[in-house]
Amino acid sequence: MTGMMGDLVDGVAPLPLDQRVARLERILGLGPTPGGETVPWPLRRAAVLKAAARLWFITVEEILGPRQFREYSLARAAIVLVLREGTPLSYPQLGKLLNRNHSSIIHLEHMARRAMNERPGFQRAVEELRATFQAKEETPA
Repeated sequence: MTGMMGDLVDGVAPLPLDQRVARLERILGLGPTPGGETVPWPLRRAAVLKAAARLWFITVEEILGPRQFREYSLARAAIVLVLREGTPLSYPQLGKLLNRNHSSIIHLEHMARRAMNERPGFQRAVEELRATFQAKEETPA
């Protein structure tokens, strides 16, 4: 096993983003409905990752990667805040989605709440991310 953010975890490479999302949806029972309809948009966390990457001018891979640059950490913190408020995901489930452990997710949530009070730019970005998330909620998948 390499480091927490290394290429291998228990000798296995991490799953791609869409496979991680699909796995979480299966675990939570959020897959396609019996009529064949897809999961409503708010449960599609990959879209939130992509929206956050656009807002911070970084890539989804950088959000999921091991580096701790401020922009990456702030994007992760915003994602955690929006998903904790808008989905039933637990800290360990968010950790799996973001390639982090649950204690890192808790730290990111605290960081996001502090930044909401101290950084107007962060607050605006989170509001835009929330608006994207909520606007898509009303649109069928």
